[in-house]
Amino acid sequence: FIIIMVTHKLFVYGTLKRGEYNHYRMTNEENGSAVFISEAKLSEKYPLVVDQYGIPFLLHNLESEITLDKQPKDIYGELYEVDSPMLKVLDALEEHPTWYLRTDTHCILLSSSKDLKEGDKIACQVYFLRVPTKEHYSLPYISNYPEGGNPYIPKDQRQ
Repeated sequence: FIIIMVTHKLFVYGTLKRGEYNHYRMTNEENGSAVFISEAKLSEKYPLVVDQYGIPFLLHNLESEITLDKQPKDIYGELYEVDSPMLKVLDALEEHPTWYLRTDTHCILLSSSKDLKEGDKIACQVYFLRVPTKEHYSLPYISNYPEGGNPYIPKDQRQ
């Protein structure tokens, strides 16, 4: 019989990026496979904020008085191809679909990789905060985590 490997393209912008606190989850082969494709940016601009614990939140754009004085930004991160077991592990980490919601979007590659070229627009998924508050939108918007934010504090060390 034939085994078909289903993979998913996932854009990461926070603690899952290389060099960040949760990246080890993507390199642990017991979790499945995560293959780095390229640095990338989302094809649309969004608010990206960091809370007091250093947790990054990607927010949907709002047309409201909350965001009148602030412009969404280009969001930089990394594009990976992950298998279904890895996606399940990452969904659990991100508490999808209750806390974060994995959502279809597109990103633009910032370098060439295998059969993909710099500038290609790629369908992918990204984790948005499911129910942002007014307080989230009041935080400074950034483009590239961890710039301008507090250092990440693991869940078991938060007060």
